[in-house]
Amino acid sequence: MSARISQQESQYSKNTVQKTEADGQRHGPASARVVLFVQRYGDAIIGAFYVAFTGLVFGYDIGTVGAFFSLDQFQAKFGDSTDSSGITRRFQETTQGLLVGVSCFGAVFGGLFLSRLADIIGRRPTLSVAMGSYALGDLIALISGHWAQLVVGRCFNGLAIGCLSVVTPMLISEFSPVEIRGGLVSVQQLMTTLGIVIGAFTVLMCSRFQSSLQYQAILIVGTIISIGVSGVVFLAPETMNSNNETEETELQNLAQGQEDDAEKAKNENIFNGQPKSFQRLMVGISIASLQQLTGINYFFFYGTYLFQRAGVENPFLTAIILSLMNLVFSVLSVLICERLPRKQLLMLGSAGMMISMLLFSTIGTFLLGVSQQKITGYLMIFFTCLFIAIFALTWGPISGVVLSEMFSKKFKTQSMSIAGATSWFANFGVSFLTPVITRYIGFLYGLVFVFFLLISIPVVYFWLPETRNKSTEEIDRMYQTRSIFS
Repeated sequence: MSARISQQESQYSKNTVQKTEADGQRHGPASARVVLFVQRYGDAIIGAFYVAFTGLVFGYDIGTVGAFFSLDQFQAKFGDSTDSSGITRRFQETTQGLLVGVSCFGAVFGGLFLSRLADIIGRRPTLSVAMGSYALGDLIALISGHWAQLVVGRCFNGLAIGCLSVVTPMLISEFSPVEIRGGLVSVQQLMTTLGIVIGAFTVLMCSRFQSSLQYQAILIVGTIISIGVSGVVFLAPETMNSNNETEETELQNLAQGQEDDAEKAKNENIFNGQPKSFQRLMVGISIASLQQLTGINYFFFYGTYLFQRAGVENPFLTAIILSLMNLVFSVLSVLICERLPRKQLLMLGSAGMMISMLLFSTIGTFLLGVSQQKITGYLMIFFTCLFIAIFALTWGPISGVVLSEMFSKKFKTQSMSIAGATSWFANFGVSFLTPVITRYIGFLYGLVFVFFLLISIPVVYFWLPETRNKSTEEIDRMYQTRSIFS
């Protein structure tokens, strides 16, 4: 049955290309071909943008969570210690790490359990429930009077983020035509970067307030965005057959192989399912975890804190520069995603980020405080921008695209949930340990990320299949026939 479906998918792709070429020749100029492209793929593109709006919430969270600890009013309200003067309240490093990282624990449960609702109530309602969870978390933070209550709110934020990180790319990949699937899945990353920019600008504006509105306004904006997105997702299709097969044909194919498949299904699970479900899960876990261990959230969660240590005059403005850099190159990533092999992009990204992080850490460790502080700070900002640009072109969108493509249909929800959960454990490690370790070894901490970036290159080269322009059934056959995945 899989062979028959795959043949139909391959034939459809060929027919699509041939029809597009014929239409292009008939209609002439490039503008006409653009019109034909929009007519053919317009619904899927619009649907992908509707779903990808969930990325705004994730991005907004990234763009604001670390900056809270640089806001005077937030520290005065929730700080659990005082500075050397004994007057000004501040956060201990462990408390700061807990408040940033605890959402990752919520994300583990969101990715593992809340995302399972997608198979029960549908993809779109599940995303709406996740947005409600995020809004609830911000409302709890708004009425909190102690930092421990903030922990509860952050857990609800994390539930939402973990769920949407699984369900959003899953839904987009399901209704996207295979020819443009990678580009449409990467739109989520584009929206995430836009959310980071919105968050950074919101923090800059709110930092001027001299009351509790300084941090409360940030939470209010987050609540409004999440509620708005919960309605927008329903404008997208719940599902769509990307290869334009009719339901009648699908039912016929299923009926023909029903007896054999039913017998196999009784004994199959994610650990012994074929083809090589467990091996695919292990590769997915590796890719999802390594994305978090590139060090990207070292900059986005603690960029304001790091550049304060580096003596930068306005770290809030620096955060906006970094987020804009991320946005610009995320736009470019959508354009190149289908033009280059996934594996090539990931390996080039690892090499580029490794060099950038190494230079950032070296300058911060050996030059900061020795040479001219201002020039050193600018150099660190430059290599941070370079790191973020490379991430936005490669590991940012491509890792999510690969995860949405590499699993078999039968175990896709389970596999993506488990891979997402492990990535959030890795994210928690970065979130919690960064302020604690940085206190003792400073910018040498960046060498930890250099190590993981080095490891990621052979992992991608040897164990990750190339999924560009391949249907799920074609990827299944790759795992069946190639011993490298054994």
